Amino acid sequence: MKKMGFKDCFLNTPSDSKPTEVQLLHSKIKEVQEELQLQREKTEDAEHRSHPHYNEMVAKFEEEIKQLKKTLADTKSLAEMDQSHQTEVQLLHSKIKEMQEELQLKDEKMEGKIEEVERRSQLNYIEIVGTFEEEIKKLTEDLNEKDQMMEYCKLVFNANNEALADNLKMELEKKNQLEATLKKARADTKSMLKTYLTQQTEAELLHFKVKEMQEEMEDAKRCSCENYKNIVSILDEEMDVLRLQNIKDLNEKDSQNKTLVEQLKMELDKNNQLEATLKRARAETESMMEKYQRQKEELQLQHTKFEEMEEELSAECLNWRFRYQDLTEVSIILENICLELKKESRSIFRKKMGDRRTELDKMINKMKLKENK
Repeated sequence: MKKMGFKDCFLNTPSDSKPTEVQLLHSKIKEVQEELQLQREKTEDAEHRSHPHYNEMVAKFEEEIKQLKKTLADTKSLAEMDQSHQTEVQLLHSKIKEMQEELQLKDEKMEGKIEEVERRSQLNYIEIVGTFEEEIKKLTEDLNEKDQMMEYCKLVFNANNEALADNLKMELEKKNQLEATLKKARADTKSMLKTYLTQQTEAELLHFKVKEMQEEMEDAKRCSCENYKNIVSILDEEMDVLRLQNIKDLNEKDSQNKTLVEQLKMELDKNNQLEATLKRARAETESMMEKYQRQKEELQLQHTKFEEMEEELSAECLNWRFRYQDLTEVSIILENICLELKKESRSIFRKKMGDRRTELDKMINKMKLKENK
């Protein structure tokens, strides 16, 4: 008995030709019997019965009938054997059909799972990539905004530094001017003191001269008392005027010096305040720079983390694609096995098989027709 193929359910079995051979034998026996009957009818007369070859012809026909009956019996036994074989083949067909249906269901389930997994993985990949792109875009925008803010802070800091430097420069110039004015005031004070001392010396000399003049006047008192009194009063008035003028000048210089000293102290306090403000601005700028650096490092870490997650998802998608390719290859191998089994189960008198896709479509259509029946 010939080994049955996996796809024999799609083909007509060779046993289908056996009933046709039995019918041919029956028809042939019938023809021989009819011919023998005709010969008997033709040889009923005595002339033909006395023919020497009549008995030989009858014996020959009877022998042929016996051979045909024997062949018919053999054919019937073969038909019975073929019937049992056909029953076995039908059982095999039903089992193969069940296996094919189970395999097709598994294949469909597997294809559905693969398509679902691929669709989900593709959707997840697209969604995650979109989320990553949005996060990266957002982080890039935040980083750009922070860079712009940092640039603005740098510009403001530089502008403030320039303004503070200009103010400090102006204050230093004022301080230098005040110091120069103070030096000048001190020099003027020294000069005034020197002048005062000189005037005092001159006053003392004048007083000495007055004493001399008094002595002379005492000597001349005898001559004119009135002249003496006038001269003394004039000298006293001049001395008082000189003393008052000197005292007034000294007080004015002293008040000017005090005013200059107070202005200088105020300018020094203002300079100290500006220096403290500059130190605070530098400290705030350094703090902002440190904060910006920390945020930049955190953003870089997040970006690195997102890149690693994207690589993992890409590797996972690649694994799913490889699995899908493997299952596709397995499906192709199964299709090739089915086509090869179909080719082996075909008889030599059947027409040539078509291309791969056509044969697969035929097999699928035949399965559907059998299922509908």
